[in-house]
Amino acid sequence: MISVPSFGASSAHTGMWRAQEMAPDTPNHALTMWDVDGGLDATVMESAFLHVMGEAEVLRVNFVDDGAGLRLVPRELGDWRPFLLDLSAEADPEAAAREALAELVRQPFDLAHDLLLRLGVVRLAGDRSLLVIAYHHLVSDGFGAGGLLSRRLAEVYTALLRGEPVPELPHPWDVASFAGEAVDYLASPRFVEDTEFWRDYLKDAPPPARVPRVALSEARRAALSQPLSGVDRWAEVAGSIGMVSRTLTVPRAEADAWTETARSLGVWMSQMLTAAAAVYFRHRCDRPEFLLSLAVGNRVGVASRTPGLAVNVVPVRARVPLGAGFAEIADSLVDETYEIFDHSACHYSDIQRASGTALSERGSFGAVVNVVEFAEQLHFGDSPARYFGATTGTFEELSIGVYTDGSPDSDLFIRLDAPAGLYDRAELRFIGEELISHIRAVLAAGDRPVGTLDVLSGAERDLIPLAPDPAEPPLPGLTVPEHFARQAERTPDAVALTAGDTAVSYRELDERSARLAAALRLRDVGPETVVAVALPRSVDLAVALLAVARAGGAVLPLDPASPVPPDGFPAHVLLTGGGTGTDDGSVSGSASGTDSGGGVAGPRPDNPALPVLLLDDLRADPADDGATGPGTGVPPHPDSLLAVLHGTGPDGAARPVAVTHRNVERFVLDRRCREAGRGTVLWHAPLTSDALALELWTPLLGGGRVVVAPEGEPDPDAPAGLEAAHGITALRLPAARLAEIA
Repeated sequence: MISVPSFGASSAHTGMWRAQEMAPDTPNHALTMWDVDGGLDATVMESAFLHVMGEAEVLRVNFVDDGAGLRLVPRELGDWRPFLLDLSAEADPEAAAREALAELVRQPFDLAHDLLLRLGVVRLAGDRSLLVIAYHHLVSDGFGAGGLLSRRLAEVYTALLRGEPVPELPHPWDVASFAGEAVDYLASPRFVEDTEFWRDYLKDAPPPARVPRVALSEARRAALSQPLSGVDRWAEVAGSIGMVSRTLTVPRAEADAWTETARSLGVWMSQMLTAAAAVYFRHRCDRPEFLLSLAVGNRVGVASRTPGLAVNVVPVRARVPLGAGFAEIADSLVDETYEIFDHSACHYSDIQRASGTALSERGSFGAVVNVVEFAEQLHFGDSPARYFGATTGTFEELSIGVYTDGSPDSDLFIRLDAPAGLYDRAELRFIGEELISHIRAVLAAGDRPVGTLDVLSGAERDLIPLAPDPAEPPLPGLTVPEHFARQAERTPDAVALTAGDTAVSYRELDERSARLAAALRLRDVGPETVVAVALPRSVDLAVALLAVARAGGAVLPLDPASPVPPDGFPAHVLLTGGGTGTDDGSVSGSASGTDSGGGVAGPRPDNPALPVLLLDDLRADPADDGATGPGTGVPPHPDSLLAVLHGTGPDGAARPVAVTHRNVERFVLDRRCREAGRGTVLWHAPLTSDALALELWTPLLGGGRVVVAPEGEPDPDAPAGLEAAHGITALRLPAARLAEIA
């Protein structure tokens, strides 16, 4: 009886094998090619294939579950031969090659019996050939096939062609050493340490970055579906394994400029592109903090010099505050990745188990960023060859790959792959072009915050005048109270706010806010006084916000359920109702603590230094906004502080963001906001959201009507119900919700 040796499988092998067993009709096949500029000697190339495969035991393996676990079983080549496909006589050799290779990749492998590679040459012309490496991802990753194996094939072919001795491999490509290293890791204390790290790192993790689908008109979809280049045409082959792929090109000169920018920032090109992708995810997914996935080579020890499956994908926590500059975000993300690299040997599937991450049809840790740096120009004899990949295997999530063809003058290619059920070709191109626009924008922004990026390009930019519209009047330079006063004079009896069955006119809102402003001034609220406001969304909250602005103060919005200013946020006084919103949109109740008279309650136990003003007591004050004396203050200036909003630094710590009257004026008088503000706008964002300018100030300063959504848990169907009841013409929705509606 012949004893066949076998070897233990790594977590990467086991995870991929199980996935293939569960989805046998979705072949995880990759196709790497080299475009050889010159003739290839078919006989010599066949000898090179046979020689290299003879020494690459690690690639000649099958996968068998013996009941105790998955095992790698080496096999012999037997009568295997590489293929030669001559398409040079075809009318369109490249199109014929794409069709033939799509069929080649589509064909399944028997994991327990077949050689899991298909190697050969496609001749396109007498002086041009494609060297083809098709393989099941179980036997190798991109570095193994496109790096180590490809270099060895070029080296052996060149030696045989020139009649020279074939150089020896510096290290045997055997299964025992490659598999043994992976199995030893799983039994080591380091594996335990790594799993503990990931368990802690992903505790209370933010959601994954999942780019929403893109709603496109049929005409736009048809236009975006067209191939961009020859390289992009080859990406169509991915359809044979159930994937959608697009490849976009960044010209070499621009790519060189990107490299120089990375150098000036003190980071690697790969780090800069990852940070730029994070900024894109921040805008596209509408999340300040999220998980993204980073592909890591995981090539150390034996794996650094042996082809095979070693690549890993690890989660990274990304924080992208809109008030931070790109350099700050890049540095923060570099620090974050350095923290996790020492633990990147722990496979994706083991990270899922360690963190208790629930499995889903999409990737657990968000979109994947993979900056490929192994491609280098090869020479088969004297013929140079350029690298490109037609398929990169199957994924559960959007994958963004960045690579060159290895030649000295190569452009930069940005490749997007995703399951066909997630996006179509048009959407992937749209996402890719948006991503490139964001990369260009962050590199051009300098020190400006990433929240101010200008990412419009092409047809989108054509929609915006390049020069100011002569019909557009210049900004008047007024404060928020002055703008509101003008509107109240123009339409005093128009409805300004609706809450339930209660309607408040501009005249009433003007009078109520004036009285409250006078009461605030009597309590020393004036220019630059920061008033922490902790009231539920209501008519009273709108009155209070306008009153603080009229008094000259600045609002620090707080969650009424936890009215404590974050560390580092200035606050001189807390304005609260101490209760809940009522059906008529007012606030009832009083704050805990003893009233010390004059509308000032006792200090809060959680912040004894912060005086508390009770809204009910202030409303009862007989002060008149038109009075002279102590209640009359200096009116605010357009550049005075209007609000202190909640931001976050790159480290995730809370950070205050200053907003002036001029900032809001510029926003609400923007042509697009102004048009939306003239209608009926739904106010449903929390007070602490940055949507306040859109949902409250834009309609109130533009003559529109605000519909106050009830407090409580957000109901995804509530906007539709309120729209029907109140004729809402404008509302703000997160990108993900818009995608659901589309």
